[in-house]
Amino acid sequence: MSRGRMWLGAVVVVVTGILAAVATATGADAATTCSTGSPCVGLGATNTTSATTSISNTGSGNALNVSASGGSNGVYGSSGAGGAGLVGASGTGYGVWGMSSGTSATGSIGVYGQGAVGLSGLANGTGAADGVKGQGPTGVSGTGTTTGVSGQGPVGVLGTGSAGGIGVQANAHGPGELALSVNGVAEFSQSGVDTIPAGAKSFTHSGIIFASGSIVLAMPQSHIAGVDVEAVVPNPTSQQFKIFLNKAVPSGKSLLVAWFVIQAPD
Repeated sequence: MSRGRMWLGAVVVVVTGILAAVATATGADAATTCSTGSPCVGLGATNTTSATTSISNTGSGNALNVSASGGSNGVYGSSGAGGAGLVGASGTGYGVWGMSSGTSATGSIGVYGQGAVGLSGLANGTGAADGVKGQGPTGVSGTGTTTGVSGQGPVGVLGTGSAGGIGVQANAHGPGELALSVNGVAEFSQSGVDTIPAGAKSFTHSGIIFASGSIVLAMPQSHIAGVDVEAVVPNPTSQQFKIFLNKAVPSGKSLLVAWFVIQAPD
């Protein structure tokens, strides 16, 4: 064999090897089957394995960066019955962090969940640990055919407003529709029952938090013939209100008066 034919044969072998490697790396194969422990991941192909695949970065950067263009998903996770499509866990930080750079109401969602339960969060810690935490113009938004947002626990849903804000706001869909429905006992911290003793024709209650437009309602909770609540007058400056009766409580008796402080719209 001549030297020229030997060189030609070597070139063919090298080129064939390169093409095979490129085909695997670009996913030209319909599927890629990797044996356990082998450094084999086919891009654009279906990778099949029978064991867990782990990526660990001992440095300070991200362990894995994934991006997609054209409106596709960066990461898509699915699981069979009873499993989770995607699980995030962290020692002290966020288990799952979703961030969007969009500006529209529908195109700027950090984390989006859809299903019988769209999004569920569980906090293993105590105290101030949050199962689900949302931050933004709208921290948490839920839309459902039955329930938009559902919370369950010692406190099912907690809303805390910032300075000058509102803790929880309920809006009706339209005129004549319900903004708030309560099934069970409702408790209000700005309510109570005062006992007006015998001989008194008025009673002053202190320690009330008033806002602009606060209204105080008062109603007797016991019956004494001829004795009734004549008026209740708030004094925001001294954080008090005063209940006036039409006549003094008779000797040997006392009058129970329930009160409720509410806020009128500005």
